[in-house]
Amino acid sequence: MIENIDKIFERGDRLDTLVVKTDDLSADAYRFQRGTKKLQWKVILTVVALVLILLAVVVFCLFVCNHDYIYLVLIVTLSK
Repeated sequence: MIENIDKIFERGDRLDTLVVKTDDLSADAYRFQRGTKKLQWKVILTVVALVLILLAVVVFCLFVCNHDYIYLVLIVTLSK
């Protein structure tokens, strides 16, 4: 009988340890989820920023090329 009581106490201790580990795992999972959401937004914002920079460079190049092209057309037209 004493042996059974000792087993019950040991089982209770193991259950307490399991509950603590489960709580820790739940907290870690929540922190991981929040971290992944932050990282996802950071990556999205980085991609958007890079696309905007690339778009600005393309628009600038088109403006400069068109400006030079128009200037060249005017010179060729006026020289005739």
